[in-house]
Amino acid sequence: MLTFIHTFDSAPMLKNKFLFLGDYDKTVQANIIDYTYSAYCIKSLPDCRVVLYADPQGAEILNHIPYNEVRVLKDFQSNIDFAAAIKFEAIKHMTQNDILIDGDLFIQKPECLDIIRSYDKYDFVYSFYEPTSFIIPDDNRRDFYKNMLDELSRKTELFEHPYKLPELSDIAWPNTSFMKFNNQELKQKYIEQYAKFKNGLSGLNFDKSWPDVIIEQYHMGKLLADGGYSSKPMVEDFPTPQSNAYALSIGFTHLGGAKRNFTEIFASKIAEKFGIEVLEQAQNKIKELLK
Repeated sequence: MLTFIHTFDSAPMLKNKFLFLGDYDKTVQANIIDYTYSAYCIKSLPDCRVVLYADPQGAEILNHIPYNEVRVLKDFQSNIDFAAAIKFEAIKHMTQNDILIDGDLFIQKPECLDIIRSYDKYDFVYSFYEPTSFIIPDDNRRDFYKNMLDELSRKTELFEHPYKLPELSDIAWPNTSFMKFNNQELKQKYIEQYAKFKNGLSGLNFDKSWPDVIIEQYHMGKLLADGGYSSKPMVEDFPTPQSNAYALSIGFTHLGGAKRNFTEIFASKIAEKFGIEVLEQAQNKIKELLK
């Protein structure tokens, strides 16, 4: 039995941070449709269950989805600057048969499960390697991350000082929309270093930026390399036409960073695969949140 884990911290969405295409209504619509489709896809697969970790308000927002289990983190302290923090609460409880996926990651075919199980020999399994330019697309954000890393390196031992960002052409970021820890030592290091990361950056103003990406993605690559851990992406050589075709063939889709709105497409897929009633429940939730 494989357990897939969703996490949802309501604060970043409700407080207008990290808006999808810069629009609150579109962000709400995308979150509800994506989480609904992602969860129902898992529930349709053999020998799989899906669990939600959420703050109390987040659990209420997603209560139209029949998760196999909902773990409400009553003492979780939301912080809109650290949107990944709730992921690490879930990671603490993960076993080798657990997989953490983002709400906009869809496992749609049983063939994907066979591939996941065949990768148990690797210490860490993730979505794909992501070009640095996807994360730091312009000089302004590059300067922000450099200044942040310089500050972090003065307060912790996580990064050398002064810190040099990789070239934009480098491919050095394991995308963590899918995470499976087959090595518990690596998992524990990841958790501990995220705590140091948050403490080292407490009190700084991040405005609309997303500091988590440094520890959640780029620094995971550094952990893997420095510790000599083995790892495997679900999709090799991303992004190429061949890798995209392979991902489609195994039913593996991630919408993260999409520059266009796929909400209507996946709303249609919900109705087609799981019934109009499921779509109506999601649409009613959207209306409730936007009224």
